[in-house]
Amino acid sequence: MNKLAIIFLLLSCIFTNVFASVKIVATVNGELISSLDVEKRMLSMEHLGIKTDQKQVLQSLIDEVLIENQAKKLKVSVSNNELNGEILLFSKRFKLNYDEFVKQVKNNYVGYGSIIKQIKSQLLWNKISELKILSFINISNEEVNNIAQQIDRISVIINVLEILIPNKSNSSYNTAVNIVQKLRNNETLETIVKDYTEFPVSIQKEALNIMQLPSKLQNMLGSLNIGDISDPIAVDGAYLVVKVADKIKFDPSLLDTTLSLKQIYLLNNQEKFKEYCGKLDNLKNQKVDCLMFDRAVENLGLPKVEKIEVKMGELAPYMQAPLQKLQVGEIIDIKDNKGNLRLIMLCNIQKKYVGQHEWIKQKIYEQKVSTQSAIYFDNMRKNATIAFR
Repeated sequence: MNKLAIIFLLLSCIFTNVFASVKIVATVNGELISSLDVEKRMLSMEHLGIKTDQKQVLQSLIDEVLIENQAKKLKVSVSNNELNGEILLFSKRFKLNYDEFVKQVKNNYVGYGSIIKQIKSQLLWNKISELKILSFINISNEEVNNIAQQIDRISVIINVLEILIPNKSNSSYNTAVNIVQKLRNNETLETIVKDYTEFPVSIQKEALNIMQLPSKLQNMLGSLNIGDISDPIAVDGAYLVVKVADKIKFDPSLLDTTLSLKQIYLLNNQEKFKEYCGKLDNLKNQKVDCLMFDRAVENLGLPKVEKIEVKMGELAPYMQAPLQKLQVGEIIDIKDNKGNLRLIMLCNIQKKYVGQHEWIKQKIYEQKVSTQSAIYFDNMRKNATIAFR
């Protein structure tokens, strides 16, 4: 029995038991939403590997009714061909057998209606959005230039020395201020830390991509220059002090790129670490392409190659900085702050947007679409009659 059939069988068994206790949980413009509707959607999402909760599911079902009602008002509809095409994409996305999915659709198994309703609702919303939102969005050169100036200040990766002072008493902030003053007076960290025995002051080296920090930290750290020391920054349960060791310019459009990498990862405390490092130098000196990389690694007796596909924005900043300069087919070695080593070959790079100007324009567009969509949805909710039971 395949994955899809098992899902629908489980749903059928579950709903047979819960049907007797079905109750109405909400009404939207007179249309009923039952506890069974919520259970169907939750279990469908669960078996597709999507985490959710009852509150999120109920809101989603309410929104789907609102979308359907709005589509009727605007005379917007979805054709069978459009729906079938989206079902095909849906089955591929969740690695379901399309033919088996269609079979279950025709047999109208429990759970099918909830999934198809969700797919159809998204298609309707896309059409409503195109008609009432997307066509009214404009982006001026002035907007792009203003954002470009702001981004230029924070599109950097900074290597820092982080000092964390636990916030355990009323004197913690004063301790952090004193540490800042002593650092600015060029006292050594060793001397400073010895002066403070009340708190276990933590010190570590770190790389930070300013663009990926919360806006509060962007403003505080983005303006620092090499050698500068920040004022104390309140973080969860502590005060953070940062000393900037280096600043590296970073192209923000690269955060959306997808990298295909081949990697050898070595822990600095593992057996043969030094021997492997010597062999890595040998490997870097060889002219191998991505196809020959695995064989070259095997011939040198190095650990097994890992194949990775990842977005640049998902990588740690200490990896982002060197990888942004890497060309396809090049090899680089990167050490983390614990001394562990990665030897990486870049096999492919898929860049979603070309050029910073275009990337900024796209980001402004996405933000405006998100904002206007939220406003439009809020208006639909305000104009609807929604009651919870």
